[in-house]
Amino acid sequence: MRKAILALSLIAALAPAAAMAKKPPAKPKSATYALKGTLSSFVAPSGDQAGSVTIAVSGGNKAGRAFAGQTLTFAVAATTDEEDDCDGVISDGEDGSVVVKAPAGATADQLQAATPQAVEDDSSDDDDQGCDGDGGGGGEG
Repeated sequence: MRKAILALSLIAALAPAAAMAKKPPAKPKSATYALKGTLSSFVAPSGDQAGSVTIAVSGGNKAGRAFAGQTLTFAVAATTDEEDDCDGVISDGEDGSVVVKAPAGATADQLQAATPQAVEDDSSDDDDQGCDGDGGGGGEG
């Protein structure tokens, strides 16, 4: 009987120490995935209806390069920053980028479940023809 009481006392003494040793779960680390490639099937969001964009990934930042060779589709929200080129539209086949924040080490499915922070049409970054304010690119001249 004495051994049982001693064992229970020992357990009771150690239980609060074990409970205090538990740390709250760490927040999962996130990463910014800057995906570069060819854009297609862009649909702008309208009202509360989400849009979408598809990118055939050819490269990106360190996190984004893991998806090179894959074609990914994202839901585009009204909060997504859309940057088109000087023609005013994001057209199929144009070079561009999609920037997404997701858990570090995300799979393609996890990445596609995240809403992009930005979609950018990079097709005229090297060639600004029609973007000099002379009426080209659909602007008023």
